[in-house]
Amino acid sequence: MGCQEGMGRTKRHRSKNRHQPNSLNLSNDPAAISLKQWLKSHEFADPLKLQLRSFADTGRGVTSTKSVRPLDVLMRIPFDLLITFDTIRKSKLVGLLTRPLSIQTLLALFLVKERHKGAQSEWKSYIDSLPYPEPGLPWMEHPDEIELYPEDLKYLARNLQGNFQECLESARKALAVDKGLEYLLEEPSLRWAYVLVNTRAVYVDPEYLMSKDSSNVELLADAPFLALCPYLDLINHHYLAKTKATVVSVEGRAFYELASLSGFKRYEQFFISYGAHSNEKLLMEYGFFIPGNLFDFVRISLQEILDSVAVSLDDRQYKYIKNYEFHADDLYVNENGASFVLKAILFVGSYPNIVDYASYIFSNRYPNDFEQVLSLSTRRLLEFKLAAYRKDVKILPKSNSEVMNDFLRYRVQYVERLLNLLDENKLCFS
Repeated sequence: MGCQEGMGRTKRHRSKNRHQPNSLNLSNDPAAISLKQWLKSHEFADPLKLQLRSFADTGRGVTSTKSVRPLDVLMRIPFDLLITFDTIRKSKLVGLLTRPLSIQTLLALFLVKERHKGAQSEWKSYIDSLPYPEPGLPWMEHPDEIELYPEDLKYLARNLQGNFQECLESARKALAVDKGLEYLLEEPSLRWAYVLVNTRAVYVDPEYLMSKDSSNVELLADAPFLALCPYLDLINHHYLAKTKATVVSVEGRAFYELASLSGFKRYEQFFISYGAHSNEKLLMEYGFFIPGNLFDFVRISLQEILDSVAVSLDDRQYKYIKNYEFHADDLYVNENGASFVLKAILFVGSYPNIVDYASYIFSNRYPNDFEQVLSLSTRRLLEFKLAAYRKDVKILPKSNSEVMNDFLRYRVQYVERLLNLLDENKLCFS
């Protein structure tokens, strides 16, 4: 029922830059040929002659047989070839729902249903282009292996597992499944679809969808902001990617258009950006990471500050910090130095006699000697994390996934780089 290998994403943990002209043509792959023919039969615009190629570091990617100039249109896909909430409400899936579901769960169920149809599905060419089984992600590993993850990655893995279980349970509660439709709620099938939606869906403006048709909105537990976009979802991610996606009208028909905001050489891989994601997020949710990622950081916990930095908080200081509403992601060090919240907490912990902390923090006017205090505290935190990361590398067995082992080694190198920048006075503490 479809291509067993599909044209799946591959792990890209060794990718160092986006310029990778050496590649192997994949356009003769039967699934690629079928997908392209299906799209073109529905007015898919391919002005730059897009081509699938296998690149040394990223695996399968998309390029062009022509050079790309800034503002060139890479592809223009008929909007009705995107799988959106509009697609779902026109399908027989609607008649099975007894309560609202998230757009992600609805898209996943739709994929399961269409894959089960096989040759009878009008989406067969697209379904055949999807990898089967789903790509392995760190949160999908055996529980015994996840138990060996560092605490921060273990926490993320369990959250992602919880998200999938929530999807599965909500689907089982919402679907009135008759005999012969039990396949919709089988865990392996739904996990396959869930992973593909989570790793491939693009953002669409929910207001645009609702302006076309607001019926069946009661079936949604959230906004219909996700869609699956054939062929576009074959393009890999890079944090430097600069593209623009818009809905345009051509002779009265809506198209989803992707344009490049930068130039590319002939056969050079081009990318889209999934967002400003750290390597931690890319690894856990997409199964790869990118050395040199500008959005990378070293996460710091409040307990690690207390354990590694020579501060002792009295009741007033501790209460001020606890009352200061911040998210765990707000505490970090990256190549720009300590985050705003980390700087504030280190300031409070280092100056017990100051009465009005807020006047210093929110004006960003700290005492003259605080820069030296901040630099020393940041060094202690990074050295603390470096020791922990080195320990993580030794604990995780070699039998675990290659990408996880590579990521743990990369984290060590990243902290070492931050310490070197600190030695060279290149971390920002102003």
